[in-house]
Amino acid sequence: MNLEKKLLLYVFLIIVIITISGGVVGFFLINYSNHITKETGKNFLEKREVELQKEKLKIIVNNAIKDIKIFETYNCGTDVFKNLSKFYTEKKNYIFIYKVNNLWGGKNFATMIVNINRPDLIGKSLSDDFKDKKGKEFRKEMLTKIRVYGEGFVTYYYKKPDSDKIVKKLSFFKYYKPLNIIVASGVYLDSVEKIIDEYQSTIESINKQIFNKFIIFSIIIIIFMLFTAYMVIAKIRNEFKKYKKTIELNNKKLKY
Repeated sequence: MNLEKKLLLYVFLIIVIITISGGVVGFFLINYSNHITKETGKNFLEKREVELQKEKLKIIVNNAIKDIKIFETYNCGTDVFKNLSKFYTEKKNYIFIYKVNNLWGGKNFATMIVNINRPDLIGKSLSDDFKDKKGKEFRKEMLTKIRVYGEGFVTYYYKKPDSDKIVKKLSFFKYYKPLNIIVASGVYLDSVEKIIDEYQSTIESINKQIFNKFIIFSIIIIIFMLFTAYMVIAKIRNEFKKYKKTIELNNKKLKY
């Protein structure tokens, strides 16, 4: 292979290598950027939605305590909690109430006296060593927060009513000392997961559009680079032809 062909081959290979390397790096950066975008968005949404749910639960529990005070004041001769249970069933706000027997825990630390979703639990004794579906003793954590702060949020895994699904649940517990009760409300966090899934679907759709545009852009760049390579090679070949003609002319002059 003569010098001209070697040079042309090297120029072509260099341009092709640069083009392929740029495409690979671009593809990696897009994938990495997509991953970061999805993870960042997911974490942000999880935190935001959980905080919104916390505010909602606080409002429900604080309103329930206000209602309890009203029932206690104006229904002294009636069953306060029976009326309250009926009242909240009609309002469709989920609350549950424990009558505290021992704030320090134990096998019979409380009795369920109101539960809108689980009326079968009313009158049942509660033990603080009860474990959720993943083995967490969430009632002990709840009692610790109540003894220290008078209230607290606890997360645990629980069977969702009217379903066989075990779902992560967030509950807010607050101790109401005048009646020695714990008022609580909870929400299943699969609603947060649905919001995140919708977000992930949107992001994947956007990422797909970006990737398609990247492919089109890469094809245009490759065509442009190949065209550039062709022009450079053509220019080099013309220079070689001129060089050859000059050499041939000089040889003729030398012979003459």
